Amino acid sequence: MKSLLLVIDMQKVFSRKTPWQVPATDEILPRIKRLVAHFDNQVLFSRHIPPPEPKGSWHSFYQRWRELALDSTNWDVVDELKAEPAKVFDKITYSCFGSPWFVNHMQQNRTSRLIVVGVETDICVLASVYDAVDAGYSVTVVTDALASGNGSLHQATLNILARMPEQVTLVTTSDVLANKVG
Repeated sequence: MKSLLLVIDMQKVFSRKTPWQVPATDEILPRIKRLVAHFDNQVLFSRHIPPPEPKGSWHSFYQRWRELALDSTNWDVVDELKAEPAKVFDKITYSCFGSPWFVNHMQQNRTSRLIVVGVETDICVLASVYDAVDAGYSVTVVTDALASGNGSLHQATLNILARMPEQVTLVTTSDVLANKVG
C-alpha cells in the first residue's frame, strides 16, 4: 500500500496571533516535524488560500476575514516545517480534494493510503478525510498531530471518525514512527 503524509494547512495564519490562531499548533508542530522526516519524499503540504474571486458563500466568508489577506505571508507554511515548494499545493476549499493538482498527484502516484495531520481538525481535516474515504482511500489520522481552535469540536471530530474503523484508522505519532501503520 503506497502511503502519503498529508500535512493540512500548517500555515502562519493558524500559528500567529490572528483571528484564526490555533493555540495548539505549537504543541503539535514537533510531532509533525518528526513525521515529515519519517516520510521523507512521501509528503505533501496543503495551503488554504483565498481565491482571486470568491464565489457563492465564499464571498461573504472572505469579506468577513479580509484583514487576513493584508499580510500575504499568513498563507505560508510555517517555517519550522521547511516545506519544499514542489511539495506545497494550494486549495481554495476546505477539502484537499478541491485541488485538481492534489487529486491528479494522488492518482499519478498510485497513492492508496493517506496519513493525515494538521489543522483544523473539525474543518479542513474533517472535509479532507471524508472526501478521501468517499474516493476510496484508506485514511490514517494521527490524533496527536491535529489541532483545532475549539478543543471540544476537535474531540467530537475524533469521536465521529472513530465510528468509521473500516475506513479511518486513528493512531498516535508514536504508532507511525514505530512503523505500526503506513
